[in-house]
Amino acid sequence: MEIVAGTATKEITVQGFRLVVPTPYAEGHTLTEAEAAVLNQTLAENLRNNFGSMIKKEKDEAESKGAEFNPDTAALQANLDDYIAEYEFGAKRGGNGGGVKLDPVERKALQLSKDTIKRAIQAKGGKIKDVGAERITELAEKYLEQNSEVLFEQARELLDAEQRAKDAVAEVQFDL
Repeated sequence: MEIVAGTATKEITVQGFRLVVPTPYAEGHTLTEAEAAVLNQTLAENLRNNFGSMIKKEKDEAESKGAEFNPDTAALQANLDDYIAEYEFGAKRGGNGGGVKLDPVERKALQLSKDTIKRAIQAKGGKIKDVGAERITELAEKYLEQNSEVLFEQARELLDAEQRAKDAVAEVQFDL
């Protein structure tokens, strides 16, 4: 994939690190605005998932050796940039072939964003069913981009609380 200078970019979270990926698809080619948005989102998710797997593997290897995994974000970005230069959109690269998946923090942040959009629709007297799931997702993604820092922090806190609750339940012992 060749990325020309001045190409728009966006930040994504890869294994907890905020990194920059290109968003080269734009309205005006043979794509509609919605198609461009879908392609850019899919590209970012593919890069996050594929590169995230690489980071996780390195992290697991370091931890298995008792070493601390603390890479420099600039080095990670350089490695991601190299990966992007070789990346072919839509090319099969092995793996489990599943669909697009968000990491747990991003999934929770998107859900928080959707909840906020739904409450805003209702507060203005609108009906969620009249707006539709696709439009709510579109609005939620824009809201998430604009408020990512706060929403990602809230998502991490909620996931941590959920994990603590699961751990507490696992510790409870009783006879039925």
